Amino acid sequence: MDAVVEILKGLDYSPLYVSLKTGIVATIFSFFLGLFAARRVIKAGPKVKAIADGILTLPMVLPPTAAGFFLLLLFSRRRPFGILLYEQFGIKVVQTWAGCIIAATVIAFPLMYRNARAAFEQIDVNLIHAARTLGMPEYKIFWKVAVPSAGPGLVAGTILTFARALGEYGATSMLAGNIPGKTGTINFYSLKECRLVDLPGYGYAKVSHAEKLRWAELVEGYLASDRNIQFVVQIIDIRHKPTENDLHMIEFLMESRFPFAVVVTKSDKLNKTQRAKQLAYFDELFRDENGESLVHYIPFSSVNGEGVDVMKQIIQSIAQAHTAQLQAQAQQE
Repeated sequence: MDAVVEILKGLDYSPLYVSLKTGIVATIFSFFLGLFAARRVIKAGPKVKAIADGILTLPMVLPPTAAGFFLLLLFSRRRPFGILLYEQFGIKVVQTWAGCIIAATVIAFPLMYRNARAAFEQIDVNLIHAARTLGMPEYKIFWKVAVPSAGPGLVAGTILTFARALGEYGATSMLAGNIPGKTGTINFYSLKECRLVDLPGYGYAKVSHAEKLRWAELVEGYLASDRNIQFVVQIIDIRHKPTENDLHMIEFLMESRFPFAVVVTKSDKLNKTQRAKQLAYFDELFRDENGESLVHYIPFSSVNGEGVDVMKQIIQSIAQAHTAQLQAQAQQE
């Protein structure tokens, strides 16, 4: 029992806290928006009802990642609406907690709307007529007659909405999957021969020192687990000296005997003299007893294409070797 308690004490509960906070806030927004939308649609004509139903329930039938992609297009700071929000009101949505709330609300809203509408349509209209006969204003009729009468359906809708908001991942990861200190996403890219994994960076990101250490622990934890890792690429900005975490990661890779290379990016940002000076500095960091460099550095630039062919060749050779290994194992079996 004590061992279980110690394990529970050592767990990081921040993801659960963020999920619960997001789920609760998104449920509150979905509740009131769902009531308002259901009330409006019920009073509309048949054609408007059909169109409104299709639009309001669309997030429920779309794949979450597709919905997240549309939200990303809408709120991106490179799109008109995102530019307007940021420049006029200073509001940033992408990669913020507000983005989490918006994504979870959009995905969970249809459940609240559908349940609220169904509950309101089952109310005895005589109760509404009686309230109007007594002179009650419409807003009081809604909150004191319609909502209590539809109570069971609204409670069911609220529970379903909270469960959906709490479990939402696809749209949230697209819109707010990498909030410093809050969320972190490991991206997997499946190729025919292998899988590429993009782990969070921690070099010159604008986050706290504690957060950089947490990212470093995440990366090392992934690499230290029982996975068939064929090659590791450590990325460092050539314009800066390696950080303590960068050097620690290189030492970890060397001690763990992972095949790896260090890609020094943004090589196009330096002139020839600065570039040669930085590469010489990197080259002197790790040397063996004979004075030979222990680390393979690859200058890289996405602007002029330097290093792209080298990385393609490395990945291709690793993938081919892995495929050959799998084929040999299959033949032996």
